[in-house]
Amino acid sequence: FTITGSVAAGDDQLNILVTDVLGQVVYTGKRNIQNGSVNEQVALPGNAANGIYLVTLTSGGDRVVFRMVVDK
Repeated sequence: FTITGSVAAGDDQLNILVTDVLGQVVYTGKRNIQNGSVNEQVALPGNAANGIYLVTLTSGGDRVVFRMVVDK
């Protein structure tokens, strides 16, 4: 999946955490932010099962959580 958007001025790193509904970590990553915008491709491991996942993005003091459904 792809993460696109913009972040507050001064933030230079985006932390990505993907967990399943049981709270188990499936993916973690850090991406550098260029000119306040984010356009990053994220690949979950091949063994990620079908189901609902939570994608948590943090940058500076901001935190956003998205729900994602995997259906292979």
